[in-house]
Amino acid sequence: MNSINIITWNIKRNKTDNFYSLLNKMLDYYKIDIFVLQEASGIDLKYKIDDKYAEIPNINNGIKWVRLFYNKEISIGFGNVKIELNNKLFFVEFNIINHIFTFCGSHFYSKANRGNQSKMKKSQEYKNYEIPNLISKYEEDRKHTKTIVVGDFNYNPFDKFMNINIKAKQNKNIVKLLKKLNNSDNLFYNPMWNLLGDYNFIEEKRKPSGTYYLKEPNSEQFFWNLLDGVLLRPAMMDTLKMNTLQIICEFEGIKLTKNKLYKNNLFINEKYSDHLPIIFTLNLDKIK
Repeated sequence: MNSINIITWNIKRNKTDNFYSLLNKMLDYYKIDIFVLQEASGIDLKYKIDDKYAEIPNINNGIKWVRLFYNKEISIGFGNVKIELNNKLFFVEFNIINHIFTFCGSHFYSKANRGNQSKMKKSQEYKNYEIPNLISKYEEDRKHTKTIVVGDFNYNPFDKFMNINIKAKQNKNIVKLLKKLNNSDNLFYNPMWNLLGDYNFIEEKRKPSGTYYLKEPNSEQFFWNLLDGVLLRPAMMDTLKMNTLQIICEFEGIKLTKNKLYKNNLFINEKYSDHLPIIFTLNLDKIK
């Protein structure tokens, strides 16, 4: 097995049988090998998720912001599990047919303005500034930088935090250039830039401009936000099969979005979640 298929989805604590019926069909249809859920804390998933998937345990106390699963039917080894940032970062080192890499499931703190700005910065978004160092520390311990970060980042690709703090760039050549100039792997390639915009030129049809719709943005916010996705270190960025990276908007006739404004001015059908899932495939032979 040279390629693995991955889904990430913030499920907004959905406990309904209809949702997990949809999720299991999706996992089967896309032949998913690894998937990560955000905001699934407190839900007993043992009998909701297809039993061919096993959950990598998180024994930490508190809200389980990130839950990580793998397909037991394929040869996946894992170890060196580490949970950081109040369960917001879930590190694990995978070994898949001698291809070793770090997977960081994530749910960054929200940058949304909720009430007093100074309190918000102290209580949540400010904590995100620990993330680059936490990733680097895990990499130092594992003695490699073959890392991908997957999940709900709560930032658009163009937000300052992603570009300056996380150092996630929109162009592979820029990543290669900065790596050479700075003699450092402390960068990410952010392919999510490719999913901005409202038109799919290949399929010649309209598409969502993001994975989350904010119904009442202020002057510094946007209606559509591309908050979810994958970031790849230089050693991993060529593994991504670009034509597989997509926002899932519809599955087996079930629409996760609406073509016109839905209830409460939302384009996303919140019967399932307020986020849309992201799917992509990695070719592990391309790890450098």
